[in-house]
Amino acid sequence: MRDSAIRHLAACDRSPLIAAALFESTVQIWSLDNSQQIGEFETTLDFGGVRLVLAADGKICIAGSWSAGLAAYSVPDGTLLWHRPDLVEVQLLTLDPSGRNVYCGFENRALAIVDVSTGTVSGTIKGALTVIFSRSGSDRLVVERERHRIEGDHEFQISPESFRVPNAAFSPAAVCIRGTALTCVDLGSAETLWRHTELGSGSLTFAADFEFYCVAWSVAPPHDASLLRLAPELLDCDLIARLGRCWVTAFASSGEVLVTSRGAVYETRTGRLLTELKFPRRDYPDR
Repeated sequence: MRDSAIRHLAACDRSPLIAAALFESTVQIWSLDNSQQIGEFETTLDFGGVRLVLAADGKICIAGSWSAGLAAYSVPDGTLLWHRPDLVEVQLLTLDPSGRNVYCGFENRALAIVDVSTGTVSGTIKGALTVIFSRSGSDRLVVERERHRIEGDHEFQISPESFRVPNAAFSPAAVCIRGTALTCVDLGSAETLWRHTELGSGSLTFAADFEFYCVAWSVAPPHDASLLRLAPELLDCDLIARLGRCWVTAFASSGEVLVTSRGAVYETRTGRLLTELKFPRRDYPDR
């Protein structure tokens, strides 16, 4: 059966570009402005973890791998800017709000803070797996194996619900965290506002209409995905769009649009299909 060949997606808030990668190494750059592919190049990327990010201005793509280290490439031509073959066993990459640093989480070493332009390691965070930042303030969620902690404008700890590394999104007043459940925590009181234990989810965002959104997959086959607007009560969550079968998704443009691995681009708030990117497709055995 024919299906999308894309297995990684990376987007950013200040650029209309999307990095879409195949199962291994090959990264394509697509423009949301004209729905066209504008570049393709080979990278260190291999499958697993979250190993692909696009710098805030869309001019640099950073890819990691288990054995080949961390490397940065100019967009859209793919010129190698720097390569850190010593930074192996890369698992999780995130960017700080300034776009100047990539936070690189590993399997068995301290998280490294790496300069996007030069590849220089400017600092480390012992015990951290990843760091997830707020767009609206200085808060950040530091994810460790034994605990999660909020740092910045607010300071408190959150007990992890599982060993699964969470997704998270900040609003000005709360943080929504995906572990084994979806949990929304008040930043002022550190109290849990709501939890959805029945709702397994992937991508999370806080969009311009001041609402949390997520992509959720159905438990039953064929495990189709849906775009939901979250609410304190599960029955009050709004179904925005049915996405069908898609391997990965990514919110772009400060959460205003959602891109799927099938190439569909939706307006987050309405679920309106904005355009379709002609991502490559590949034959797979029937499932």
